[in-house]
Order: sequence, then structure tokens, then C-alpha cells
Amino acid sequence: GSLHSAKKTDRPFFQSTAAMEDRRQKILEQMHFYFSDMNLSRDAFLRDQIKEDGWISTSVFASFKRISRLTMDTAAIVDAVQGSELIETNASGTAFRRRGALPPLAVERRAIKAASQTTFQQAPAVAAVPVAPAPSGVLRVLVITDTHGDLDRINVLAERENVQAVLHCGDFGFYTAESLDSIEERELHLIVKHSHDFSAPQKAEAAKLFRDGGGLRAWMRRQPFHLSTLPDYLAGTKQFKVPVFAIWGNHDDRGVIAKLQAGALRVPNLHLVDHNAFFRVGRLCVYGLGGNFLPERFFEKPPGGRAGKVWTTFTEIGGLIQTVKNAPRNAGDVSVFLTHCSPAICPSLSLLGRTLQPDLCFSGHMGPYYAHSWNNAAVRDTAACLRWLASDVGALRGGPRPPAVSPSPPRAPAPAPAPAPRPGPPGADPTTS
Repeated sequence: GSLHSAKKTDRPFFQSTAAMEDRRQKILEQMHFYFSDMNLSRDAFLRDQIKEDGWISTSVFASFKRISRLTMDTAAIVDAVQGSELIETNASGTAFRRRGALPPLAVERRAIKAASQTTFQQAPAVAAVPVAPAPSGVLRVLVITDTHGDLDRINVLAERENVQAVLHCGDFGFYTAESLDSIEERELHLIVKHSHDFSAPQKAEAAKLFRDGGGLRAWMRRQPFHLSTLPDYLAGTKQFKVPVFAIWGNHDDRGVIAKLQAGALRVPNLHLVDHNAFFRVGRLCVYGLGGNFLPERFFEKPPGGRAGKVWTTFTEIGGLIQTVKNAPRNAGDVSVFLTHCSPAICPSLSLLGRTLQPDLCFSGHMGPYYAHSWNNAAVRDTAACLRWLASDVGALRGGPRPPAVSPSPPRAPAPAPAPAPRPGPPGADPTTS
């Protein structure tokens, strides 16, 4: 008789029934997550895959890493969801659909608590943001940083430079009127110190109040001064003229950022770049990570920050890695990584950049009033670079940081100068005499 081959699957013949049932249960749980109210209300990518009749191709789910780690066989996924009260399968086994109505698509990205709990389960929130075409056909982008609440400057520069989009590298000015009561006096002192709205005598008075340990907050309430023009943009009395993509810095109000992430506050044309965001702007793929990069704070529960200071946590770092790795790419894309601290200064941030492999990285925070680039490998030898990259390890272990660059060993004494050459015949080359 003839030999007929069985249908090829990825199930090894030696796999036990218990192991197969365990895998089936894990697939079902992950599929239930994808079709849950929480995910479908926020997962823009998955919502885009839904056809008019509600079906989503099985191949979409097979391409997700959390499913492909369990199986590459779409038949196994179909088998796992059989009998589900949430998911139904079409007759041909090529598509899934949620039973019942879809949840409304939330405009907000997600609340901070939900973000910290689902960072490693959520598919990336990929958003294509339309920009006005440039007459030349070239996308012009303004990179700006450290506006510290002077948001009108963004519109002025965008109009002057005739750009179609703005990338902001942090210390944006995420403050409202309530921020004056929540941030610490040291932050208030720095705001006054670096502001152009206070005269030298006013700055001296504020510095004295800060040194004396009280009264600065009450003094600021008496001034005709606002921490930021953000409330004008929240109220709609002012608007950004082009799309603005912004991370936060280390000097911003974490409470205001949380409200923007949750959708409780909205500003037209302002797109908050967090660890769950991946924006398409023409051929640019924009992602980023705001806040200070302090390894000793990495293990804290997100959101990291308090009293007007913001820092990054491992949860956000891991979430960004997953977002970037899972986001779809097209030929010719240019990836842009926005950070507040510079990867040239923060070793762990430099290692994150090596993991993400962006085409371009823009940072702020460091203070120079001119654009500049930096490459450690260009100014240090290999051993010094390796010591620098490892300089955060002490902080992660809970001990003191070792010096980023060890002192150079003493140089060997210079050799004695060679004796002067004896003069040769007239006209001879002294170097060959």
C-alpha cells in the first residue's frame, strides 16, 4: 500500500499529554488577553487588523512573540480556543473574532497603574501621525529640548524653520497650577534660577528664601508667574501648529505626566512619547524614554519620581525594548530614539541604545547651548570604554560606583634624545647624513 504522511505540525511526537495541555492552556490565556476589554480598548495595532465583520486572521496572532514561543502552528492556536466563551473561530479555521461587541477604543494611552502591570504583555501601540507635506517633498523636523515651560517658543521656532514636526528631548514643562503645591522647594528654586521671567534681584531674593529654609513657595504664589504655559494649551487658548512628540525630563511633574498618559488631560497635536509608544512620522519611527537615568532607582516601582523629579525604572526600560522589537518596520524607515539624559554620559543608557539600534539618537539635559555629538570610542581606548560601560554595576549591586575611568598608569620615562647627526658635506640632506 501507499505511505501517507500525516499533517505536519510543530508538536514533537514525544511530548507528553500533560505538557501539550499545559501549552494549550497558556495559548488560551494569551489569546484571552489579546481579546480582553483592557487590551482591545488600547491596542491600536490589533484594532487595525480587525475586518469590517470583526474577524482577525490567525496569522496575525501567530506572528506575536508570546504566541510564537509556544507554537508556530495556527492549527494549535485554533485548537486552544475551542470552547472559549470569548473567542470564536470561522469555519475554515483561518480567523478569530471576539464574541459580542468590541469595547470602545480609548483615546488615552493607559493609566500609569495599568501600564506598569501590562508592560510585558501589551502589543506595541503603533500610531501613524499625519504631517503636512513639505513643498520640497523633504520632511523637515525641529529637535528641541529643555523648554522648561516656555512652550510658545516651540511654535516660534517651528514657524521660523518651516518644519512639519517637532521632537522634544525632555524638561518640557509638564506643570499645571497645582504643581506649585506638589513639587519640592529645591525644584522651585531651580525654576526661578533658570527662568528668564525673573530679574536678578528677584532671583537673589528667591535664593535667600531657599537657603533660609522656608517661604519660597508662598513668595512664588505672590508673583505674576506661571510654572508653565501648558495650562493655556490644555484650555485650548493656545495650540501647537505642528505635531510635537515629547518625552519628559528629570524636572517635570510626574502627576501631570500620569494624567496625560491616562487621558485625563489632553493637548491637541501633543504626542507623549513613553515606553509603550511607537510613532510613525513619514518615514521616521519615533520612540523614547524620559526622566533621569539613575541605576540605584531602577528597581523602584513605576512611575519613578516624586516632588517634581522624574527617573526611569526597569519596568519602563523593559517595556520600551518590547515595544521597539515588536513594532512593524518598512524598508527605508529611519528610527529615532529620544532620551533626556545622554547615552554618552550614562553607561546603562548607552547599553540600552546598543540594544535598540536606532539610526539616530537625540538627547537634552546637559546644558550646552549648541548642538554637538559625542562618541566614547573616539576619545577613549578600548579598556577605558569597557570600564566606563561597567561603571553603573556598583550602583545596581547597591554599593558605591567605581570611577568611570581609572587613572592612567604612570608613563614610562621618555627615551634619551638621540645624538645630533654629524654635519655632512655641503648641500647634503642632514637627515640622511
